[in-house]
Amino acid sequence: MNARRLLVLLLLQVLALAAPAVAQDEPLGQPAGWAIEESESLIAVAEGSELRLEPNDSARVLMILPEAQLPLIEARGLWVKVRYGDRVGWVDLEGGATPGTATPGNVPPVRHFVTERSEPLDIGDGWQEGTLGPYKLFSRVDEPPLIDLFDRVAGQHARVYAERYGLKIDTELAPREQGTVLLFAGRSAFLKFQRAHDHAIVEAPIGAYFQSPDTVLMYRRSDSRQTLAATLLHELTHLLNWRLLRAGGGVGTPTPIWLEEGMAEDLALSRLDRHNRLMAGPLGPNNLRYGNSLGVRLFELGEQIGVGGTAPSLRHLLTMDKAAFFNSDTRLNYLMSAMWIRYLLSDAESRLAVGFRDYLASVATGGRSDAEELRSRLDRSWDQLSQGFRGWLVVQQARVGL
Repeated sequence: MNARRLLVLLLLQVLALAAPAVAQDEPLGQPAGWAIEESESLIAVAEGSELRLEPNDSARVLMILPEAQLPLIEARGLWVKVRYGDRVGWVDLEGGATPGTATPGNVPPVRHFVTERSEPLDIGDGWQEGTLGPYKLFSRVDEPPLIDLFDRVAGQHARVYAERYGLKIDTELAPREQGTVLLFAGRSAFLKFQRAHDHAIVEAPIGAYFQSPDTVLMYRRSDSRQTLAATLLHELTHLLNWRLLRAGGGVGTPTPIWLEEGMAEDLALSRLDRHNRLMAGPLGPNNLRYGNSLGVRLFELGEQIGVGGTAPSLRHLLTMDKAAFFNSDTRLNYLMSAMWIRYLLSDAESRLAVGFRDYLASVATGGRSDAEELRSRLDRSWDQLSQGFRGWLVVQQARVGL
């Protein structure tokens, strides 16, 4: 066990045995009506931390936590058991929890979210430098086939994005001006880098994340190369959305979460044809994200959208804020958002496709991004849109198959 881990465990044991009283009526991030006992130890967690049912990365996520100081119940290795309101679960200490007592004047450091970065990111030495299409690459992964695949999809990403969404992209920028990709060999190095630069982090790490306004960070998970390429497309879409749709809220209203994640997953469902040309559609078993399991995913989505299912109504999905989106069935919300966008674009000449692109063009120039604005541009009632979406999904299920 290294010195850092030993120090962390000793701190947690001391806190669990003898915690000083904490004078705080309303701890940061606690839900209304839930008090903290004076004898309870507190641990600070960063916004975006995952509260899991069990202390392991594969356990079910109960909710995405806000920035908060939560009662510490138990420590097991580098996992801590905490309470948030009436929910009890586990948080990965390496992923965003800081041991220590907290008072209003002594809050342990947590991850901050920013919309701009005033100085270049210091990434240190020891990287293999290259390019992925128009993006600058810094890599610590020695896997030429993976890098080649990344280069192939990244090099065509901007073209597919522009063709699909009708938004103009400046392709004359130098690679590092287009954006940067940092590729780590494993999760520990990824998290170590995150802790060293937590002042600049925008989203909680999930294997890859987008850092404003120009950097994608990933590590080499155990997923297939195709799945990793899909994740790269997802994150590069966030990068372009930040630049073109002001996803960080720089101009006009912030991009709705269904649109942000739906567009990212829409392009993650792209495929490479036999000539290695990146194609956004149509859906098929050779997509990068799900491969042959896409049919099963569509069947499950259809079941949840149907009578008695747990999927939100279309109107509810399009009005969700970030907390509601991530604290319900996140995987379902991601897929439903992507399929909704694919439905709108399924016929390039239809009123739906034209209306959706008009909506995107308006959002890009600071226009309204709310659900009613979209419905108005689509020129349909909510009932018509819901029925059309469900009917289209049935056709996709039959075409893709199980």
